[in-house]
Amino acid sequence: MRSITRLLAAVFLPVAALAKEAPPPPSAELVVREVRYDATLTDKEARFAVDLDAEATGRGETCATLFEGDVALLPPKLPADLRLARAGNQYQLVATKAGRFKLKLDLVAKITRAEPWNRVSFTGPVAAIASIAAQAAGDGIELQLLSGTVTEPQPKGGAAKVCGLLGADRAVSLRWQSKAAEAARKALVTCETTAAAHITPAVVKFTTRLNYEIVQGNVPKLTVTLPAAQALTRLQGEQIRDWQIKTEGDRQLLTVEPLKPLEKNYTLTLYSEQLVEAAAAQLAPPQPQEIARETGTLTLSAEDMLVETDAATGLRQVNAPGGALAAYQFYGRPATLALKLRRIEPVITTATHITARLEETRLIVSH
Repeated sequence: MRSITRLLAAVFLPVAALAKEAPPPPSAELVVREVRYDATLTDKEARFAVDLDAEATGRGETCATLFEGDVALLPPKLPADLRLARAGNQYQLVATKAGRFKLKLDLVAKITRAEPWNRVSFTGPVAAIASIAAQAAGDGIELQLLSGTVTEPQPKGGAAKVCGLLGADRAVSLRWQSKAAEAARKALVTCETTAAAHITPAVVKFTTRLNYEIVQGNVPKLTVTLPAAQALTRLQGEQIRDWQIKTEGDRQLLTVEPLKPLEKNYTLTLYSEQLVEAAAAQLAPPQPQEIARETGTLTLSAEDMLVETDAATGLRQVNAPGGALAAYQFYGRPATLALKLRRIEPVITTATHITARLEETRLIVSH
């Protein structure tokens, strides 16, 4: 009898130990594998058809945040195991048991007006794949995806459409406007020009910094004129798609095309050179075009040159900063400065010492 008891203990005790060491059941989790947005935009409404592919795993009830922002969901038809919950400006999807779910939701986003643009912005769910296709109704509409990567360029002609993939921030952000309204609303631009001319015996080197302030509308391109005597060596600015320069009479016209129309503020820096061929030079910094008002300064510095001002047009002399030869402030265009130039010639002084020694048969002289 005692041996049978020992045998039963040897069999059932390891089984009980294994039961105690068994891992706990996995916690419930709801994951959105893919989300696709199909947007239809007008001046009065921004409607999104949303396709969701979600999966709930583990035991018990679980939830995931779907949308956050100024949005409203139309009442959807959901499976019995799913429901929607709202907390503040968030919509959450709640699953009561595990399973794979494919949903279609209708969402309406609030349109905000930022002249001249209509704009919508909200945050979607965390998903492995998040794509968007948006279309704006009407003729002559410009549509832009502000967050994410555009996969198909906007077609020319017809309805405005954009397709892309959303980024890690999950933001759905679009804006659109009528190009006809944009053309009717003329851009208002001011510019502050900061020019510096460094004079050497061979060339005059110009560095011109143009700080644009776009008060109204947007600017699809920038134009700047340079004297024919100046050669543009380099330009610097953000998001420049292309630039070209051509000669028109006694001036050169520089055209800079950005990747997208410019708004608010933009800075363009030009580097140019002008040969010194005589004892006089006429200096004129590059001039921005199609602006309402311009202010600015011109600073002179010299290296191995004597510089004398002959005449100034459109410029008023002001206190020069440290290390500068002279400084001027714009009060009108054209702004030109006539200079007299002369190279600094070396001044040489000599001292002569002569020693003479007379001997019986010779005279020795040392210089």
